[in-house]
Amino acid sequence: MPLTKDQIKEAALQLNPGDRETLAEDLLLSITEQERSAMDAAWLAEVHRRDASPLMVGKNARTMESVLDGLNDRLKR
Repeated sequence: MPLTKDQIKEAALQLNPGDRETLAEDLLLSITEQERSAMDAAWLAEVHRRDASPLMVGKNARTMESVLDGLNDRLKR
C-alpha cells in the first residue's frame, strides 16, 4: 500500500534542512507547465470570486487593484 501524503510529509520533516530544501525544489520542478497553468487559473478564479464577495463590502474593504498598488509601492522603496 502506498504511503499517504501525511506519512510522506512526516518523513520529509525528519530530513536535514538541506535535504528538505532539495526535496521541495524537486517537487516544485516536477509540476508541468500544463499543471501550473491549471493551478494558476484556479487561483485567479478564486481571487476574483473573493474580490466580488459581498463579505468584502464595508468601510475597510479594498479592491484587489488597490491592494496590488500598495504592494507595488512598498516594493519600490
